[in-house]
Amino acid sequence: MISKKEHRWLEEKLQYIFNDPQILSRALTHRSHSSENYERLEFLGDRVLGLVIAELVFKKHYKEKEGELSKRFSDLVSKKTLIKIAKRIDLEVMIKTSREYGYKIKVTESMLADSLEALIGAIFLDSDFIMVKDIVQKLWKEVINEQATPPNNPKF
Repeated sequence: MISKKEHRWLEEKLQYIFNDPQILSRALTHRSHSSENYERLEFLGDRVLGLVIAELVFKKHYKEKEGELSKRFSDLVSKKTLIKIAKRIDLEVMIKTSREYGYKIKVTESMLADSLEALIGAIFLDSDFIMVKDIVQKLWKEVINEQATPPNNPKF
């Protein structure tokens, strides 16, 4: 379980207060640390994120064709973008991993991306779609606005 201080720190960054602190703790726990980990929440968060980003792209770029929207979408839900946003909210210091030889296992970029998706799934379960949509919109706002044109190569 994460400390109350860490809990409040992340809530301030997200501008969201969790009703269930255990779901937040699970979203930040790697499988090396506990069987109660973020994998199932990651599955849900991936789908919620996809729906939110698809709607945002669809509404913002209402004149673009499906192929251009797909390129934008792929870029916005890519591992590269997830890592960028996870680092922006300092998620790497929050992820709980097991210890090996007395040292915490290093948090990888994949762990960062997976945990961010799990965090989105946790917020969805802890609140509702409207709340999670608002948070994703805030977290992705800068990245969405940087996309002047559809990316050339959305595969990362």
